[in-house]
Amino acid sequence: MTEAKFTNLSETRVRAEIVLAWDAVHQTFHKVLNQLRNKVQIPGFRAGKTPVQMIKSRYKDSIAIEVAQQVIPETLDGIAKQHDVEIMGFEGLEAADYSENNQFSYKILIEVAPQFEIQPWEGVEIEGLEVQVTDADVEEALNYQLENKKKPQMVEKTVEPGDQAVKVNLTVMDTEKGETLSDVEGETISLIEPKGHPALIEHFMGKQPGDLFEVELAADAEPIYPDQAGKPVKAFVEVVGVQHTPSTELNDEFAKDAGYDDLADMKAKTQESMLKARTQQEEDRRESKLLETILKPYRFEIPRSAVFEEAKAMTEQVVAPYRHLLKDNARLQQTVEGLFREYIPMAQFKVKANLVLKKLAKSMGLTVSKEEMLADLEERKAQTDPETYVKVKEAIEEGREGLMFEEQVLTRKTMRKLKESSKVTIVAELTPEPEPQHDHDHHHHDHDHDHHDHSHCDHPHHHHDHDHDHDHAHCDHDHDHEHPHAGADEAVTEEKPKKAAKPRKKATATEAESAESSVSEPAENEEKPKRTRKKTTKKSDPEETPSEG
Repeated sequence: MTEAKFTNLSETRVRAEIVLAWDAVHQTFHKVLNQLRNKVQIPGFRAGKTPVQMIKSRYKDSIAIEVAQQVIPETLDGIAKQHDVEIMGFEGLEAADYSENNQFSYKILIEVAPQFEIQPWEGVEIEGLEVQVTDADVEEALNYQLENKKKPQMVEKTVEPGDQAVKVNLTVMDTEKGETLSDVEGETISLIEPKGHPALIEHFMGKQPGDLFEVELAADAEPIYPDQAGKPVKAFVEVVGVQHTPSTELNDEFAKDAGYDDLADMKAKTQESMLKARTQQEEDRRESKLLETILKPYRFEIPRSAVFEEAKAMTEQVVAPYRHLLKDNARLQQTVEGLFREYIPMAQFKVKANLVLKKLAKSMGLTVSKEEMLADLEERKAQTDPETYVKVKEAIEEGREGLMFEEQVLTRKTMRKLKESSKVTIVAELTPEPEPQHDHDHHHHDHDHDHHDHSHCDHPHHHHDHDHDHDHAHCDHDHDHEHPHAGADEAVTEEKPKKAAKPRKKATATEAESAESSVSEPAENEEKPKRTRKKTTKKSDPEETPSEG
């Protein structure tokens, strides 16, 4: 016996009241009861020996809440689907109760997909920019490569007049006291006076990497390092490399060094490459504009928890490689929090686009087969982590249900259908976009939100890469924010079956107060990067090229 009541509080907020037969929860109930019994300490009883009835009596509310948190992920999603309710997120558990050996009930606030009508999408008109690459464009690109080649490079060659600097291993000793004053590896010394040390410069000419020489300086001579002034020193120098700016011209030799047959071949292939890149860029822009145009008529409330989860995932994708730097660094933490808030508008747009595209796909009768998913995966193999590729491929071949990758493939298929139906007018110059209007309030709901944690791939409602317009809370606005295009060859993320995440007891503070000002802390055991310290400080020389790392 299962009873369910869903009460609409707004377009996206619903109170779910669920009553489950005892058979559905009795195993979870006894597991929670035993765990609690082994953990609590009551005067007069050893841990694990407290009478069961006493535990049930004293901790009934705690038991009910913990049981609810464990059974909701296993029960609510399926029950909601039976009532045509699509869960987007959890706000918080309001109540849980039970009558042992009879029934278990819980009440929870959830966010659901809004209901809306499909708007016209066939024959949408957009502008397409004429794509071309001129000879001047090619020349500019090649000259850029040429200038990069002309930048100073550390090479192994004989030191000659015109070379800018040398890289050396340098040890300086006090000849009176016989002690080492400095011992530096990979030091860069300028060969251009007055920046370089005169006594060293004259010894470098004609030297090659691997050559060694010594230079003695009297106490009244100009010191190599400022803190060595007034001391008689001997410098032991080993040449490591020479900083040299090659004399390069745009000719066949330059082209061959770059891997081409000759300059004509280099120009032709550069033009081909530029045309391909610009064509793809224009395709992405058109797709983005098409989606913006299609979404513009839609006005519906966007599930707030889905937006926060999307923004959190976008932030984590950027922050993950630097997570170890965030620990105990309040300034960096504030930067991450600012990044999260900055992603909110794009996340709102993504969630809106996902909802509309999903409904459009259903109205078109579109589905994807196993063969289509495997073919799509192969196209993205180069951008996909090998381990993830194998796991996703196995999941597809095994026919697992609820894969987000299936939704991603369906989204791309839907976008192709929309593009095929659109009408593109090719122009030499795009019509300027109207100035965005910002004279409105960006507001959110004032209710409590206690969001649940999704893994990046577990939940069916988030984390699709589309390119779209967005809206804030109830209202739609047009902005100049950039959005990643829907048809990008994005890397595949590991996919797992859909599963509702574990809800938490409703908090006293609103999620609006906490979600926009916090991100997850780094693990306690993550180490900070070790910092190195130079032994000495040399003369300031802003034009010297630092040693290569």
